[in-house]
Amino acid sequence: MRTHCGRVLLIPWQADAMRALADLLLDAPRPLHEHLVIFPHRRPQRQLLDTLAARLSHSTVPMRAPRILAGGELLSRLRGELDIAPAVIVSRLDRIHLLQQIVTSLGMAGFPALRDVSAETFFPWGVRLESLLEECFMAAVVPQALEHMEEEVDPFAASLLAALDAVYAAYVETLDARGWSTPGYDAFLVAQQVEEAAAHIEEPSILLAGFDDCSGVEEILFRHLWEQGRADLVLHADPALADGATTTPHWSQGQIQELLARWGAGRPERVPLSAPEPDADEASDELRIPTLHEGYDLHSQLSALAENLRAELAATGHLDGVAVVISEPAMLLPVLHHLPLHSDSGGVDVNISLGYPLARSSLAQLLELCMTLQQHAAGPGLYHWRDLLALIRHPYLKMLTLEEGSPQVLRPLFHGLERRLRQGAPMVRREDLAGMALAGMQHPAHPAQAAQAAPQDPLHLDLLERVFSAFLTAWEQPPTLGRLAETLHGCVELLLHHGLGLWRRFPMDGEGLHRLLHQVLPMLSGATMRDEPCPTSLLFTILRTLLAEERVPFEAEPLTGLQVLGVLEARLLPVKQLHLVGATDDALPGRPGADPLLPDPLRRLLGLPDAWRQERRQAAVFFRCLESAESARLYTQTGAASSGLLDEKKRRSRFVEEMLWRAEQKQGRLLQPGEPPLLRVQFPSVAPGQDRRGLPATPALKDLVAARLRSRPLSPTFLDAYLHCPARCIQEHLLKLKSQDEVKEEGDMAAVGEIVHTTLQTYFGERCHRPMGSADVDPQALGDLFAQTLARHPLAEALRFDHRTATILAGRKRLGDYAAAFPETTILALESQLRGVIDVDGAQVRLAGRADRMDRRDGWLWVLDYKTGSVKLPSRDIWDNFPWADLDAWRGGDPETDREGDALLQQLADRLRSVQLPFYLHCAAQTPPAAAGDVDPAQLDAALVDLARGGQELPLFGPHLEAEDRAFILRHRIPVLLAFLLRHLQTVAVHAAIPGDGCRHCPVSAGCLSRAD
Repeated sequence: MRTHCGRVLLIPWQADAMRALADLLLDAPRPLHEHLVIFPHRRPQRQLLDTLAARLSHSTVPMRAPRILAGGELLSRLRGELDIAPAVIVSRLDRIHLLQQIVTSLGMAGFPALRDVSAETFFPWGVRLESLLEECFMAAVVPQALEHMEEEVDPFAASLLAALDAVYAAYVETLDARGWSTPGYDAFLVAQQVEEAAAHIEEPSILLAGFDDCSGVEEILFRHLWEQGRADLVLHADPALADGATTTPHWSQGQIQELLARWGAGRPERVPLSAPEPDADEASDELRIPTLHEGYDLHSQLSALAENLRAELAATGHLDGVAVVISEPAMLLPVLHHLPLHSDSGGVDVNISLGYPLARSSLAQLLELCMTLQQHAAGPGLYHWRDLLALIRHPYLKMLTLEEGSPQVLRPLFHGLERRLRQGAPMVRREDLAGMALAGMQHPAHPAQAAQAAPQDPLHLDLLERVFSAFLTAWEQPPTLGRLAETLHGCVELLLHHGLGLWRRFPMDGEGLHRLLHQVLPMLSGATMRDEPCPTSLLFTILRTLLAEERVPFEAEPLTGLQVLGVLEARLLPVKQLHLVGATDDALPGRPGADPLLPDPLRRLLGLPDAWRQERRQAAVFFRCLESAESARLYTQTGAASSGLLDEKKRRSRFVEEMLWRAEQKQGRLLQPGEPPLLRVQFPSVAPGQDRRGLPATPALKDLVAARLRSRPLSPTFLDAYLHCPARCIQEHLLKLKSQDEVKEEGDMAAVGEIVHTTLQTYFGERCHRPMGSADVDPQALGDLFAQTLARHPLAEALRFDHRTATILAGRKRLGDYAAAFPETTILALESQLRGVIDVDGAQVRLAGRADRMDRRDGWLWVLDYKTGSVKLPSRDIWDNFPWADLDAWRGGDPETDREGDALLQQLADRLRSVQLPFYLHCAAQTPPAAAGDVDPAQLDAALVDLARGGQELPLFGPHLEAEDRAFILRHRIPVLLAFLLRHLQTVAVHAAIPGDGCRHCPVSAGCLSRAD
């Protein structure tokens, strides 16, 4: 080992690194201002200054603070000091554009696979290529060509790798020629001229603190400073590194050992501690085992975190010295929502020191909606209703005002527009939106919204139009990056001008706007290709890429209260109580990114760090965080692998598994979940309710039922609904509750059935009162009439072309089958009104229904009903094998008899299936239509015409039922059936909710599900 080299010092990772560094600086013979402290990142700077201030609080001698820099800051400053021409740091977009020009030129000069590559095709590869070259700069690596990689990567990627050395050389040459640079190239130039760069560092004493691993250019500079004797390497690591052969360092310290071996450094020297930590002398194989909280998703982890933080707050009254470390930035908002921000003694300070991805912000979601609207548009200004609905529901737009402090005037307009969108066609024109909003307000869906239907101020409509212009019209095919920047600027200007109070209330959203305005927009408007025409898809891809790279920063001041930070930001920081959320294997150590240009197995060929190096780096940070904290809790989860953030099932981190293994080795047995230190996050387990909650027949509801029976006749539709689910029938038919309107893009079966009925009524309307058979029904004419009827129906506009074509073809086929199977008959009436009465305990209840068709066949009268969907016929033996006497004798009025009535109703629904045909026969026998003449109950039948299955007729009775039995059913069974339904409707105390297939489509099903209280 060279004797003139700097020292290698080690602070045990159980010790407070900031206190130990402060001791080193204060005990050094040089004054503080002659020291330069270099950290891996900027976070420890404030912590070290505060620690020095606290140690010197009783000193009366003024002192200048040491200069403290992050490694990246030092390289950037040294680049400015080099005796070479200054360069302009160009944006990433310009770098990618430059690489496209280079690749295209190489394609013309011997690499034919790279020839004639469009900007749209190249951009995704350009993003990867630019990142690769920047990484090579930082690693101080001059990449070589990787040939014959066709079996490893995509053919175009293989061509890029084969020309990688030529691309690199041309890239560097062009950067120098144009006076351009990049952050990585600046650092690379410093490494190339390390002696000159080092000479510009004025401080005679340098501390390289906390570097477990460093980039290639950092290592070149740091090693040069160390070999000159100007710099000391200060490690915060496993104390076993300083103990020689007596103990074995933890495996995560491998990169430190390799660094020391490359530098030719000996065994590190322990830093004397002014206040040794209790466990500072523990061997590495006696690592602390933190408490583990194992949940089943992120929410369960956060529930345990909130409970532990509340307990700490209740015990101490503050959360100073407590750190919540999150493994993924996307967890930040869910974590913040679970923090206890108030205590009995006042509020709790929260200090956040990591960036939140701008792509996950509400602003990025709004911009994504604008891009999606254009990508899904059927043409200029013709948008899909769901995309428009998502846009007007965005909170930013709904909260805009004319001026600060005024009401949010767009909400009622957007509500009116939403109602119209749900009732209209799938594609909506831009120019129709304002009119639709006004029309929706003038016809509110609920009386409570009638107050919003007042005439609108012209200023309100002007703001509405400006919103649509900024977020719809301006986004229609922006031809260049410059125009896209103007479009974004218009959106930001509108949001700032009409939402000023909003950004004061929501500073994180305001910071997102700031990043968009001052980071993303300048890159677009200042790009060298800003005036080049680009496909819309490429422009949107560029914007999405830029948004994905931006972070919404937080000021890490002050360093008091609860700390919320990322794993890397937690390096070197003293923590009393550590809570690490998301200790799962996909985050710690994390999966290597899928790189289609240079997969992980190929990285070593270029001398770049691979996944194993990244894992060891994460492990070093992870175990040091745990060891340096006085107490630690980890929150993890286990389960099947999946995708997503909030609801996915993951596996414990392999680092957590290692600690569990150590605990099991120590205890000599396997640990079970729920057994310390492996605690399980549990919630009360309640089985989902399967019973249905009925609808109480309150006095008001009974009055409503009585009024309904008095006001107009009951229909078979009402009784059918009551038969299958009384609660749903009451809520839909009497209380008028219904599902939210929505455009039926996949087809409306009820509307198709209506079109079929209209077609048959029109066709047979001219053929009544004369005998006819299948030879008299023209299938071609019937199909043409169906197509014409569909064309005139509003459904035609709502259906897409392919669905409309399929509906016409299906209609022609089914009507053609019906024409071929049409029986010999004489049509007496179409859409015939049938009326009757039923006696219910002395009270007469009116009945009314409309039969699709009435025929005369061999002296028999047939009542026919067309069915285009499902067909429900009673069981064949229901008229003989059913407790009709119980049905007739049943009377409600007490809980016991009500339960018996519900049981009879359930049996009836299972066996009868539909009241419709018995209802029609009862009315036809009582008051036959004039066209039918006299009706003999023995010669009366009804049938369903199953148009979905060839038009076959399915009779209620059929020819096998004797005439006497038929007459008996009409006079006795059907009246008993109808009277029971009406008696049940009027007398039960609770209208039952009966589960069945219809629950999936029931608009009121959520209200009848039983819940555990």
